Formats: sequence, C-alpha cells, structure tokens
Amino acid sequence: MQEIENDSILENDFNDKLNYAMVEISKWSKLIAVIGFAVGAFVVVIMLFSGAAIFEKITASITLPVEGLYGALIFTFFIFFFILAAVLYFLYKGSTLLQEGVRTKDSYKIAESFNFFKKFFLITAIYNAIGLIGYIITLLN
Repeated sequence: MQEIENDSILENDFNDKLNYAMVEISKWSKLIAVIGFAVGAFVVVIMLFSGAAIFEKITASITLPVEGLYGALIFTFFIFFFILAAVLYFLYKGSTLLQEGVRTKDSYKIAESFNFFKKFFLITAIYNAIGLIGYIITLLN
C-alpha cells in the first residue's frame, strides 16, 4: 500500500508568495476590525452624552404616536450594535488566527481563521441583502 501524505498548504512551492498574501490579508482585516471597534467606541461615547436627546428627536419626528417607542428604539440600537460588534469580532479573530498560523506554520489555525472569515462574510452578506431589499421596497413605494 502506498501512503498518501497530507501536505500542509504552507509547504508548497509557492510558499513565500502564499505567506506574503496571507500576512497582508491578516494585516488589512485586522486594521478594518480595529477601525470598526474604534468607531463603535466613538458611537458609545456619543450615545452616553447625547443619546437621550437624539432618541427624543427621533421619537418626536415620527408622526404616529406610539406608546413605548423610546424604549423600543434603544432596544433596537443595542441589538444592532451588539450584532455589529460580534461581526467585527469574527473579522478580528480571523485575522489574528491567520497571522498566528502563518507565523507558526500551523494549518489548523489557518483553517480556523478562514472559518471566522466565512462567518464574517456570511453575516455581512445577510446585512447587505436585507439592506438591498429595503432599498427595493423604498423604490417601489
């Protein structure tokens, strides 16, 4: 019987180019995630100081007088904010695992990082599809 070796993706002929590309992917994705976290922190600070005034203006501008709309807006904001934070976490964790996997030449960490990237892109695609459906509905009205 002939044994088939499981080669790592890092032990191929194009090792240097592949390593360079994966390091660049990890750097840029980490930068995007850190910028997203910084923007999120900025939004939290703004909401702490003037969030009540912003939500009061939003509830006052809605023509339908709905009881409890202020609380619903705050709840919706927090749900949206925490989902986006989780999405950014997937991007950051994927980039960190990719960087670490390339550095230690560990195929398992690289595969795990691409799993986190898959989750990030899947949730981003769902958000974009929902937004696109919203724009189409707005155009049709």
